[in-house]
Amino acid sequence: MSRLGIRWVVLYFLSILVPAALLAFLSVRSLRDVRDSVRQELRSKAVLVQDDFDRLINSRDQLLSVYIEDGAMDPRLYAGFAEIEQIFAVNPSGMLLHPAVQPLHLQEPREVFAAQIAKAEEREFGHQDWVGGVQLYRQAWKEAASPAEEAEALNALARCAYKGKDMAMVEGAHQTLTAFYGHVFDADGTHPVTLSHLRLGRYAESEQAQASLMAWTEALLEGRYPLYAGCRQALQEARTLAQDRLADMEDRPILLERLALIEKALDFALRFGPVVKAQWATAQKQGYLSGVRDDGTSFLLYLGAAEGGGAVGILFDWAALTALVQERIEGLAERGFALTLFDADAEATFLAAHREAIYETGPASRWMDRVRLGIWAADTSAATGYYRTRNYLVGGGIFALAVSVVLGGLMILRDAGREVQVARLRSEFVANVSHELRTPLTAIRMYAETLLMGRYRSNEQMQDYLTTLLHESRRLSHLVDNVLDFARIERGDRTYQRQPCDLGTVARDALETFGGVFAAEGFEVEETIAAELPPVLADQEAVEGAVANILGNAVKYSSEHKTIRLAVEQRDAEVVVEVADRGIGLPTGEEERIFEQFHRGANAASTAGTGLGLSLVKSVVEAHEGRVEATNRPDGGSVFRLYFPVHTEDKAHA
Repeated sequence: MSRLGIRWVVLYFLSILVPAALLAFLSVRSLRDVRDSVRQELRSKAVLVQDDFDRLINSRDQLLSVYIEDGAMDPRLYAGFAEIEQIFAVNPSGMLLHPAVQPLHLQEPREVFAAQIAKAEEREFGHQDWVGGVQLYRQAWKEAASPAEEAEALNALARCAYKGKDMAMVEGAHQTLTAFYGHVFDADGTHPVTLSHLRLGRYAESEQAQASLMAWTEALLEGRYPLYAGCRQALQEARTLAQDRLADMEDRPILLERLALIEKALDFALRFGPVVKAQWATAQKQGYLSGVRDDGTSFLLYLGAAEGGGAVGILFDWAALTALVQERIEGLAERGFALTLFDADAEATFLAAHREAIYETGPASRWMDRVRLGIWAADTSAATGYYRTRNYLVGGGIFALAVSVVLGGLMILRDAGREVQVARLRSEFVANVSHELRTPLTAIRMYAETLLMGRYRSNEQMQDYLTTLLHESRRLSHLVDNVLDFARIERGDRTYQRQPCDLGTVARDALETFGGVFAAEGFEVEETIAAELPPVLADQEAVEGAVANILGNAVKYSSEHKTIRLAVEQRDAEVVVEVADRGIGLPTGEEERIFEQFHRGANAASTAGTGLGLSLVKSVVEAHEGRVEATNRPDGGSVFRLYFPVHTEDKAHA
């Protein structure tokens, strides 16, 4: 290649590789922006969370209209909504109506009543006189001056009657307590009705004990009995009874569930009663209120107006609310993201917990400023993997594009070089054909003029001249046939009249055409043609021409060892025509290339030729569904083999 050509190639590579390398560098560098890409995705997810959160809250607010209408505060009615922790009611002064903790009003008992109770207790505990004790408690109940004294006396009466096994008296006192004294506390701040229920749960038969505790929890849930500070101890005792004494009862799970609901309502009333009253004092009797509990978790309250100046409200369960929102945002968990909701006062806690992660914070709602959203990459590798893979794909695509462009350029250069090579070979072909044509034409003209002018001395010499004319005319005809066949093959016009034929006969006919040449050149010819060869489907004239080309090359390229062997035999499902000589052989590494058009072996440059013969041989054999191969002989020379498939009836019908 010239120096100018080298410069152009170098320039071409630089024009492709430099931009490709720059783009690849920028692509790899963009991996640093993965975190920014993830944050951008988190922002887009946050918008979806806002929309879904607001829709969810609005749908739950609408539930309050049901509770406002019928005043149903039983927590079992909204057990199907995990995100609702508590529904409550507020009176016009801001105090919780339900669930509500009744405040204790301790007072000194009347001396007369206290003396009567003390006298009855002396009979009960000191003398174990159950009948006398019951009579004294009954007398105290009748002379009581307030519901508190009445309830205390009835509870003591039931206790003493139970010790005396007067179950009718016990049942009567218990029914009276539950019917008229559900919201009454005694002077010591205890709830006589609760004590009566627990007593039955502790000492009565299992079924009656369970019925008593179930009735007590049902009344607490419905608000017929009040919640009070000491109620927690009573709940614990009831839970112990349910787990131990009533462990085999069928309704035990229901009882435990009710106790849990009551305790949750008690916790709510104690924790949020003051919060709601403080909110009420600010004249913000409707809307949302959020904050942070003592345990560090956030809370969200909603207050909706009710008739009469009060309100009903919802306490949302943050954990359940967060889980529900996360489930409703499609693809959030699959992309390795997680989210949480918190009050603005808890944002510092969130930032401290997730400072190592990729995160975003912002408002969780478009109209609740203090409710905040934190969304982060819980699985950083999964969250960043998409963008990292995308960048790698972009970089890989750029590299692939650069490589394809370079390869395309190389292919263009190769094709251009091949075109130049083909043009050079065509030029050499024209020159070789001209030379090949000129040689027999010159000989024919010379011998024809000699004969016309009578310049021969004897009839034998005239015969020699005529034989030479015939040989040269055949040579010329063979050369012209090759050129015409090549032209037809190039145009795709070459057709073959294939018929069943004997390759042995075809090869022998080709050999006979060279009889005069062999005799004149002094060749020793060995013919080995097997008998009874199977037929092949072939164009006899074309195949004979192919064999003749191989024989012609054997004559042309033989040196001092003028020996040619022609063999035809069957090998499995093929008939093989083999021509072996002791000539110059094949150049090493060119065993396949010698069948290319215009190609001539490196050791054949000094011998005239067109470079078409072997390419025509290959075209003819392959057109007959065969194959051709050429190898060197160990003792010098070459061997050409033409393989043709055996003709069978199945192929004929096909």
